[in-house]
Amino acid sequence: MAAVLDTAGGLVVVLDPKGHIVRFNRACERLTGYTYSEVRGKPFWDLFLLPEDLEPVRAVVAELNAGQFPNEYENYWLTRSGDRRMIAWTNTVLVDDNGAVEYTVATGIDVTERRQAEAALRRAHDELELRVTERTAELARANKDLRSEVAERQRAEAALLTQFKQFSSIFDSLNAVVYVADMQTHELLFLNSYGAELFGAGIGRKCFHVLQSAQTDACDFCTNHLLVRDGLPQPPYVWEFQNTVTGRWFQCIDRAMHWTDGRLVRMEIAVDITDRKQIEEERERWLGLVEEQNRHLQSQFEQIQAQNEELQAQSEEIQAQNEEAERRAAELDTIIQSIADAVIIFGLAEEPVHMNLAAERMLGYSLAEYRLPAAARAGLLRMENADGKPLALEDSPTMRAQRGETVRGMVMRFHLHEGRNVWVSASAAPIRTSNDQIVGAVVTLTDITRLHELQEQGEQLLAQVQQNRQSMEEMVRLISHDLRNPLTVVMGQGDRLQRMLTRQGPEPAAEGARSIVKSARQMNAMIQDLVESTRLESGNLELQKQPTDLVQLIGDVTHRIGSLEESARVRVEPAFSELVAPVDASRVERAVVNLITNALKYSPPEAPVTVRLAWQDGEASISVVDQGVGIPDEDVPHLFERFFRAKSGKKADGLGLGLYITRLIVEAHGGRMSVESAVGKGSTFAFTLPLV
Repeated sequence: MAAVLDTAGGLVVVLDPKGHIVRFNRACERLTGYTYSEVRGKPFWDLFLLPEDLEPVRAVVAELNAGQFPNEYENYWLTRSGDRRMIAWTNTVLVDDNGAVEYTVATGIDVTERRQAEAALRRAHDELELRVTERTAELARANKDLRSEVAERQRAEAALLTQFKQFSSIFDSLNAVVYVADMQTHELLFLNSYGAELFGAGIGRKCFHVLQSAQTDACDFCTNHLLVRDGLPQPPYVWEFQNTVTGRWFQCIDRAMHWTDGRLVRMEIAVDITDRKQIEEERERWLGLVEEQNRHLQSQFEQIQAQNEELQAQSEEIQAQNEEAERRAAELDTIIQSIADAVIIFGLAEEPVHMNLAAERMLGYSLAEYRLPAAARAGLLRMENADGKPLALEDSPTMRAQRGETVRGMVMRFHLHEGRNVWVSASAAPIRTSNDQIVGAVVTLTDITRLHELQEQGEQLLAQVQQNRQSMEEMVRLISHDLRNPLTVVMGQGDRLQRMLTRQGPEPAAEGARSIVKSARQMNAMIQDLVESTRLESGNLELQKQPTDLVQLIGDVTHRIGSLEESARVRVEPAFSELVAPVDASRVERAVVNLITNALKYSPPEAPVTVRLAWQDGEASISVVDQGVGIPDEDVPHLFERFFRAKSGKKADGLGLGLYITRLIVEAHGGRMSVESAVGKGSTFAFTLPLV
């Protein structure tokens, strides 16, 4: 876009809503003596305006920001050398999606000499009637100077026409007919919107059928033979013609060029000069009148005026082209900013020239902060490859693209400031000119941090599955071992019972039967523990909560547990006669039985076991206190794990699931488990239950 602005012959300044300079083309640099880098971001009125012009110009800017555009005005600009230059400005604005003004675009023409000439002409005209005779010679010299200026204007016009050809991408915005036709078949290949409005849709038809009236064959005035010599395109041919369809006059610029498929075509830019023709006719009429009064002088003045008007029209066309170019540049920037991935564009010197907002958010740096030498930028990112190894600068996507490589989906990690780690999928490609010269690179970064985290979580889940598989194998081993013992007893006692019934009578048989029943109960308890733990772990156990008196529940348990001797060892110490909580009574009873059974098992036969019930802060607390062997400190953290057995020195029966199931039951009710123990002194197991 800067290159497009710099090719414009007129002055182009782009301001933000506060009047700060955003763009400043070459024509402005040549006029003022300031470079773009010197004025960028500064209020333009502090640099170029006279004190008396400050308030009027601020008022014009305020009107633009208020939506009153376009507008025109003239004022002086001060150059670096102190010269005053009169500039004729035409202003418009670019707005965002909400209609708010983002930029003011001002295009200007240096009219200093024109205004000076007009002033001189006015003075000459005022004095003409008084001093026609004595000023004839002086006016003749002035006429010669004016002729030179007219010639210079004509050369400027030719230069402007050359510039028009550089803006092929915006022909549709020109206030002129632009078409392209095959030089052999006369088929219309392109007709801009202005031409279509005048002549109708014509692409694919013969140009003379569309652009002329009642024309059945190629036009006699066709310029094809003037545009090509020895098969090579010649310089543009400029001519004027009155169109037979519209009756209007056009100044035509014809040139031969190669079309996209290689064939020779004629491109014509036809500018409507009907108004100019009328002005010229009017000028001729006035020239006749003036020639009667002062021989020649007045005709020259009219000719200069007509040419100035034509130059003004050309300037307006250039202004329209510049505005279109600015609009398209803004559209391109909007597209880049709307991309969700980070986009960074690097120039020929490997420096970043553009970053979208996604890139600034990802990296945490603005374009100005990131515009550093390549090594310094690498230090900000601290790049690693997918294996976690440092990535050398020359292996980065940016440097590879600068060398001509195309990089797709390269996984990297950035260690950014404030401890942020970002995983990205990077792609990069070189920017090439039409002759395949590398002039920069474009890099896109897709944030895959969340995807990488999910991958790590998947690996962790896989490891957990493998660990669970090992636990299941261990559980099967334990179950097969622990169930084999009572099963062996059952089988042995069954054989023994059979022999005793045969030889000895019923009393020994009754003892064997009791052993069989006891072993069967042990096996049933083990199986019940397995089923209960599995249902609790999977969350498939549905609690049947009902208001339950915990005092009564504990009393019932202590009366039914074990033998009469064991039941007599259990003492209950409730602090009150009733304590009601919403619980699944059968599950809570199972938890209490597990704790009391363990306390009786690991205590001396004569030692008491105490069950305490308390209430505090909306929770019931149930604790079982024994005077048994105690638990080593290293075993305490693992007591409530599945299949764990403490080193008590006493052979334990069962699967090691009692305390594990107790914990799951308590937690399913929203409670907590705890334990306090000292080796040789006993243990206290406790749990809480919510009362609501």
